[in-house]
Amino acid sequence: MGDLTIDAAAHADACAAFSALGDAVALLDLRSRSLRWTSPAWLSLQPALVAGTPLPAIERALPGLAAARIAAPLAAASRVRVGVSLEWELELAPFDGAARLMRLTDRREQSRVVQRQLDDREQLLFTSRVISVGEMAAVPPRTCCAACAPGWRAAPRGSTPMKPRRSTARSSR
Repeated sequence: MGDLTIDAAAHADACAAFSALGDAVALLDLRSRSLRWTSPAWLSLQPALVAGTPLPAIERALPGLAAARIAAPLAAASRVRVGVSLEWELELAPFDGAARLMRLTDRREQSRVVQRQLDDREQLLFTSRVISVGEMAAVPPRTCCAACAPGWRAAPRGSTPMKPRRSTARSSR
């Protein structure tokens, strides 16, 4: 597998296709050690990293990029988490000889979605417990006979409600 070299017209077409897909993509030129091109989506995520930005500035903005670049050979694609709190996922792939294609994905939103799902689940469990405890408090315990629960009449098997026994004595005036 040799170097993949793309002429200028095909290079422009490839960049236009990346822009059309909406991915946050940039081309890192390893010869000039700077960004050769950035997509509009890349600029929305990293407005300071425009075409022409030198490699040291990119590595300061995306901590972890230097280690990923050194660890990944030029012929293989790699995926790493970068950023101060590893909030970005960066995919690196060879492109056009000495260039690396970088696709950036924001993982902060994914973390928020997962946290929201966990919060919703916890709220549902809490609500379920409250309803269960409320139902247990509203229904008197089952007893075997009227003697075991004075004032309550025993419910027949298969029915759940137990009603208080009505007093047969009437109050006299």
